[in-house]
Amino acid sequence: MISRQVEEEEDPVMLKFLDFLEKDMRDNPHHIQPLPASLMSRVDELTSGIDIDLDAPLEGEDDE
Repeated sequence: MISRQVEEEEDPVMLKFLDFLEKDMRDNPHHIQPLPASLMSRVDELTSGIDIDLDAPLEGEDDE
């Protein structure tokens, strides 16, 4: 089996967004709420029978 490690480039915009989320969750933990069971049921309905490959490349990714 041949495998290679792909070095991912850091996205500065994504990093800033994740920093913002981290700070907001730390400063306002009372805003964090679990998903309602009704929403989880709806997600299950909409995705039943759909197979996904978590190892497949995302659409638009280059195969360098």
